[in-house]
Amino acid sequence: MYYTFKSRVRYSECDRNGRLSLANMINYFQDCSVFQSEYVGQGVEKLEKEGKIWVLSSWKLEIDYVPALGDEIEIGTFAVGFRGFYGFRNFFMKDDSGNYLVKVYSIWTFLDTKTGHPAKVCREDMEAYGVEPELPMKDKSRKIPAPGPDARVEEKNPVEVCSYHLDTNHHMNNGRYVEIASAWLPEDFRTESVHVSYKKAVVAGDVLYPVVYCMENRYQIALRNRDGEDYCVCEFCRKDH
Repeated sequence: MYYTFKSRVRYSECDRNGRLSLANMINYFQDCSVFQSEYVGQGVEKLEKEGKIWVLSSWKLEIDYVPALGDEIEIGTFAVGFRGFYGFRNFFMKDDSGNYLVKVYSIWTFLDTKTGHPAKVCREDMEAYGVEPELPMKDKSRKIPAPGPDARVEEKNPVEVCSYHLDTNHHMNNGRYVEIASAWLPEDFRTESVHVSYKKAVVAGDVLYPVVYCMENRYQIALRNRDGEDYCVCEFCRKDH
């Protein structure tokens, strides 16, 4: 089952170049999945009563064009499969002529909030969403590669997680990781793809210790705890034209 909604890029959603920021692009996709879940009867309130939650494990964005201020856009999503306690989902963003601007592949984990352990996706959940064929994407890799030997490593100042970073799950919102990590990209960096892998939930009071790996055509930013364990890893690949 496909779910879509239309919007227009607002000034408050733009970066310093007048284009939709990466964090707000992710917010559109995240909102779209929530809208669909509410529409099919698997929304936040229902899952909360059942003690279940969908947690994003990773997603990869392939960006062909970043919409600018005032552009009319369509955002969509659909499930492409379920296996055990995993759900797999595509997102897309199109212009007003129906051309793909962004394609996304994402992996989600279904959790029992009482135990914190993965929970098997039941037939009711799968049937509510249905399953559609995957969008064709350039890169099918599911894992972020390790930084290359040529990487220049920079440790940045710690970032304290505040209450305004949180969402209804009382964890730092998925888009906030990208918002924080993207702050260390060069001003002239044009992003072709973004790959985000979430390792551990972050709550208010936690402190992020960012480590930036600078390479010729990509930047990898690890947001870690005091012990050097990854909360999240974001990789940004540069558009070469």
